[in-house]
Amino acid sequence: MSEQIEFFIAIQIISIFLLILIERSVLKKWKKNRNNLEIFVFFFTIVILMGTIIRLFNLIGLSIDFTIGGGLTLYFILVLITITFPLDFILYLKQLKRFYLLPMISSLYIGLAIYLYNLISIFILYAIICVIINLDLAYKGWKNRNGMVFMISIYVIINGLFPNKGSLFVSIITFFSIILLYCGSTSGFIDKYFFVDKEEKQRLQNIWISKILIEEKA
Repeated sequence: MSEQIEFFIAIQIISIFLLILIERSVLKKWKKNRNNLEIFVFFFTIVILMGTIIRLFNLIGLSIDFTIGGGLTLYFILVLITITFPLDFILYLKQLKRFYLLPMISSLYIGLAIYLYNLISIFILYAIICVIINLDLAYKGWKNRNGMVFMISIYVIINGLFPNKGSLFVSIITFFSIILLYCGSTSGFIDKYFFVDKEEKQRLQNIWISKILIEEKA
């Protein structure tokens, strides 16, 4: 086994460990405050964890991925879900209930296009659109001093720009984005050192979603 493969494997193992810590922390927070944001992060992280496990098994020669149709793989489906999740969250923030199903329907059609014709170009276009939209979510997370939302949007932007994890560079970038996600979701590092003091952080985290909803209704 080459040193590069061993490095890839080490990155995936550490990523899995960090994602499990995020899951544990988010679930613990949800039990305390019953915040819908925690549920979103929980399922979002599960999808990322599944994709990371698939990559790890592929690296050690025990592939659990599969291809159906023209080029649709299980890993590709997970990437599609990962970049689609935040779109629904943005629609939730804007109270655009009539459009809640639009991201899922779009993902379904894109998956069908890849299944039938292997049209990767459609996915690339969709990923670019998701990246642009997530810039708005990143801005809202920064503006409202919420490290969790800010880092989720950064993760989606990075993975939307670099969906192929086959190269060393992209693997390192993806690993870095998971570290950022951990810092924003679990450790409180981002909130503590980049946004506000502890008292202000707690106050803003309790009201930031309500504030956005009021702004969108006005």
